[in-house]
Amino acid sequence: MNSFLSQRPLEVPVGSFAGLFLERIQRYADNPALIDGLSGEQLTYAELSRHVRVLAGNLIERGLEPGEVTAIIAPNSIWFPVALYGIAFAGGVYSTLNPMSSPEDVRELLKLVGATRVIVTPQVFERLRDTLITLELKDIFVLGESAGLTPFASLLVGKPLAEERCRDLQKDLLALMFSSGTSGFPKAVMLSNRNYVAATEQVTAAQVFRKSDTILAALPFFHIYGQTSFIGSALSQGARLIVLPALDLEVTLRVIQDYKITVAPVVAPVVLQFAKHPLVDHFDLSSLRLAISGASPISAELLKSAADRLKVPVLNGWGLTESTTTGAVSEPGMPKEAEGSVGRVMHGIEVRVVEIGGNQDVAPGADGELLIRGPNVMLGYFNNPAATAETIDAQGWLRTGDVGRIDEHGNLRIIDRAKEFIKFKGFQISPVELESVLLMHPAVADAGVVPSPDTESGEVPKAFVVLRSPVTEAELIDFVAQRVTPYKKLRDIEFIDAIPKNPAGKILRRILVLREREKRETHAVSGDRLEDRVVITRHGNVLSICLDRPRKMNAFDRDMFIGLAKAMAIYEDDPSLRCAVLHANGLLFTSGMDIVSSAPLAARGELRIGDPSLVDMLEIDPTVRRRSKPVVLAVHGKCMNLGVELAAAADIVIAAHDVTFIQREVAVGLFPFGGATVFLPAKIGLGNALRYILTAEEFDAQSACRMGLVQEVVPQSQLMTRAFEFARLIAQNSPSGVKAALASVRLAREKGPEAALATLLSEVARLTGAEDFKEGAAAFLEKRAPNFKDA
Repeated sequence: MNSFLSQRPLEVPVGSFAGLFLERIQRYADNPALIDGLSGEQLTYAELSRHVRVLAGNLIERGLEPGEVTAIIAPNSIWFPVALYGIAFAGGVYSTLNPMSSPEDVRELLKLVGATRVIVTPQVFERLRDTLITLELKDIFVLGESAGLTPFASLLVGKPLAEERCRDLQKDLLALMFSSGTSGFPKAVMLSNRNYVAATEQVTAAQVFRKSDTILAALPFFHIYGQTSFIGSALSQGARLIVLPALDLEVTLRVIQDYKITVAPVVAPVVLQFAKHPLVDHFDLSSLRLAISGASPISAELLKSAADRLKVPVLNGWGLTESTTTGAVSEPGMPKEAEGSVGRVMHGIEVRVVEIGGNQDVAPGADGELLIRGPNVMLGYFNNPAATAETIDAQGWLRTGDVGRIDEHGNLRIIDRAKEFIKFKGFQISPVELESVLLMHPAVADAGVVPSPDTESGEVPKAFVVLRSPVTEAELIDFVAQRVTPYKKLRDIEFIDAIPKNPAGKILRRILVLREREKRETHAVSGDRLEDRVVITRHGNVLSICLDRPRKMNAFDRDMFIGLAKAMAIYEDDPSLRCAVLHANGLLFTSGMDIVSSAPLAARGELRIGDPSLVDMLEIDPTVRRRSKPVVLAVHGKCMNLGVELAAAADIVIAAHDVTFIQREVAVGLFPFGGATVFLPAKIGLGNALRYILTAEEFDAQSACRMGLVQEVVPQSQLMTRAFEFARLIAQNSPSGVKAALASVRLAREKGPEAALATLLSEVARLTGAEDFKEGAAAFLEKRAPNFKDA
C-alpha cells in the first residue's frame, strides 16, 4: 500500500470538545475573546465560559435530551460560539445551516437531522417563519427580539451547569454538518466529540494561530472550517476574534486596519481582491503577519501575488467536511519547493493516492484520487449506511473525490476539483440538484450543469440545455433562482442540440467541462457579450439586454457604460429589432455607479463624470433623442441611483414585488447626473421627485406604481415572462407607428404640448402614405393579422 503517513504524530486528548475548551480558557479569564467588528460589543473568556454553562443548564431545564438536535441558523456573531458550546456541554447535538438557505432547503435539512429546536436571528425567522412554524419545533430561540419567541438572552440568566452531561466521546454524535453527495441530495455528516477534538488539535499543532493573535473571523461559523479553526483552535489558545457577519472587502480592510488584525483567514475570491483590488492600497494592513486561504483550490500565482501585495505569507489549506475540515496546510517559512502546494499532511493523518474511481495505489509522485484516514474522519452519513459504505472502507479510508499527488518533498498538491461538484466561494453546489430543477420546466428536454471558471468566485454554475419549446435564458435562470438557495442559482445557460451521455445514460460531464474551459481559455467570448458586462440575446424581433455583473451588484463602471451603449446602438441600428427588454442578472437590478472603483479617483480629484470624451463615446443624451425605439425595463431587488434614472427614461417598467427604489447621490456629495432631475418629475410629479431626490428615501414597487414610475407589479417568478409579453405586444405593431408615437410623446415632454401638436398633421400625413398604413388597412378589411415590414 502506497500511503503517506504524517511524520508528526498526534495524541488526541481524552475529553469532550466543550469540556476541554472550558478547561483551557480558564487561564485567559479577563482577556477579550470575541469582539463584534461592527458594533464593538465583546465577551471576555470568563463571560464566554459562564454563558456556555448557564445556557447548557437552561437547555436541560427546558427538556433537551442527550443526543437531541438543535439547529443554529444564523450569521456570525459573538453569540454563535456560546450557542455551539452550550448545546455541546448540555449533551446535545448541534446542526448549523446557512442562514441564506431557501425555505425549502431549510425544511428538508431540519427534517433530515430531526432537529427539535432552532436558534435564529429575527431576520432569518421572518424569512423562514412559515417553514419553522409548520415543523412544530419544541423551541425557537431568537438572537435578538421577535414577538412570541424566546429571546436567546433569557437562556443566559441563571445558574451555571457545573458538570458537563457527557456521552460516548468517540461514538456518539456531537454535530451533524451538511455535505452534498453524488446523488445531488444533501447528506448529514456525523461528527463526534473526538473528531472535533482531533481537528482542533491538528489546527493547533500546525501553529497557524498564537495566543497573541487578533484574528479576523468573517468566514461563516456555520461552516466546519469556521468551527474547528476559530471556535475550536483559535479560542482554545486565547486569541482574540474580531467577528464579522460576512466577508465584504471594504469592511474587512477597515477592520484589519482599525483592530490591527494579525491573521486573516479568507477564501479564494478575497485572495484575488487582496492581489488586485485598488481599494487595498487605501488601508494600513501592516499589522498582518499572515493570511490563510481555504475552502477551495487556488493557484500558486495568485497566492504569490497576494503575498507580495500584503507583504506577508498567504497560506493554503485543504480539507473537507467529512474530515472535520482538516487534511493539510502550508506553514509560514516553508521552502520554495512547497510553493503551489497545500503543505504537509497534518498531524496524525494518513493519505493514500489511488487510481481515480478505483482502489489501486498509483506510483509515488503520480496523480490520483486522495484517500484520507485519521481521528478526524467522520463517523459516517446520518441515516445513510449505503453512502457511508461507498465513502469509507472497512479500514477507515475516506474517499475524498479530490485529485492530487504527494511530491518528493512530502507536500500535497491538489490537481483538480472534487469530481462533479461546483465550488462557488467555498460552497459546494450539486449539478444534479440544478438539473432536476431545470427539468421541471416544461420547455426543457434535457440539461447538464457544469462549473464555469470565474476569476472572482472560483467557479460558477453553467447549464447546457436542450429545449423542447421556446424559452429565454433569462426565464430559465429566474425559474431556477426561485427554487434554490441564492448561491446555487445558475449564472449562464447555453442551448445545445444534445447532452453527451454514456451508454448507461450518465451525463459525460467532462465533455461539457472541457467545452466550457476551452471556450474561456481561448477567450472565445460570444459576440453577444459586450465589454464582459452586458449580454444581448435576440428573440425574434425583441432584443434582450441583460446587465451581467452580479458579483459587483451590477454596479456601473466604465465598461458597463460602454457595454450598455453598444447594446443600445445595436438595437437602434438593426431594423429587424422592434422592442428591447432591459433587465439584470443577480439579486438586485443595480447599485448604481461603481463607488468602489470610482471613490479613490474622487478622493484624489481625478474623477470627472462629465468627461466629454466619455459622454461622446457612450452617446449619453439627457433627452434620449437618439433612441427612437421603445424599451421595456424589468426590475427586481434594489434599484439604486442610475437604476432609478434608467427606469425614469424607460418607456414601460415592470417591477417585481420585492423592488425598492432609492436615489441617494445627495448623500455622497453629488446629485443625480444621469437624468433623474429631468425625467423623474415628468414620471412621478415634481413634488414626489423632489422628495425622493432630496431625502434619499427608499420607495417600494407599489408606491412607484401609484406614482407612475412603474406600470405593473408582478411576482418575481413572473417578471421576465411579463416583460417579454409587453415587448412582443409592442413588436407586433407597426414599427413606423410606434416610432412616431414615441417621438411625439418625447417632443411634448421636451418642448411642450404646443410643439408636439404642431407636428401631428404632418406626421399623420407622412404615415398615411407609408407601407405600414396600407398593410394595416388591408389586414383590417381582410380580417387577418398585419404583416408589417421592418422599419
